[in-house]
Amino acid sequence: PLLHIPRLPVLPAGRLPDDDPVGRQLAAAIFDSLLPEPLIHGEVCAITLPLVLPEPVTKTKEWQFFSRLARLRGFRPIPADACTAAALSGLGHARFTGLALVIDATASGLALFHHGAEVLRTTIPLGGDWIDEHLARKTERLVWDMDGACYVDVEAILRWKRERAPNLHAPQSDEVQMLAYIYEQLLADLLKAFATECEKTAGLDTLRGPFSISCCGAATMPAGFPQLLANRIERARLPFDVDELRSPDDGEYAVARGALILAEIESIPGAIPAAA
Repeated sequence: PLLHIPRLPVLPAGRLPDDDPVGRQLAAAIFDSLLPEPLIHGEVCAITLPLVLPEPVTKTKEWQFFSRLARLRGFRPIPADACTAAALSGLGHARFTGLALVIDATASGLALFHHGAEVLRTTIPLGGDWIDEHLARKTERLVWDMDGACYVDVEAILRWKRERAPNLHAPQSDEVQMLAYIYEQLLADLLKAFATECEKTAGLDTLRGPFSISCCGAATMPAGFPQLLANRIERARLPFDVDELRSPDDGEYAVARGALILAEIESIPGAIPAAA
């Protein structure tokens, strides 16, 4: 605030910076501070990386960086896909069959699972950061640094959302109406891409619906989001019905909980404790 410049993310656009030694050291320090000491050497640690990373994530520099840190602490790292983790944490009531929606900072993903196995998925490079930046531009929330450079004031948007607790389904102001419209844009793009993948996937007619959908990520937590999503799903003309939208109170941590479940499953053959 003193310099009138925005704070930089630790993982800009979801990627580990190559030319920022301080940023990489900070990312390592944060990661290390989150991990407890392993109960035994080789304890499983599930690591979830941003959705925006290309597949397979084990080939990315981000996986190489964070998995090495986990091994140095005595863990055995395994990759935990965010959508799979969301399904494990939110679709247990449906025998792990249904849809998992994850909106992280840099991307949004929607996947269909059948008894825990992924059937199809789609990911678009629009996430929570895009929502906040888009709203900041639309409402002209700007800040200038000491050199006269102009930035969108995302911090102002975050403060506004905390103070106003906007309801996306029943907007009480023009700003909330605009926020709801931005959400609709993101969901429309995601569902359109998902419907296209459905058309390319054979055998969907053999799956019995209707399905539940588990929503995870901080961007799915605002009041009215389930109703907004339900309206967009009705317009998307998916080849199956969705009868229940589940947005848990701790949706920000649902992916982490699913990663822990995945780590526990991975640990069963050797009866090794797990961490995530």
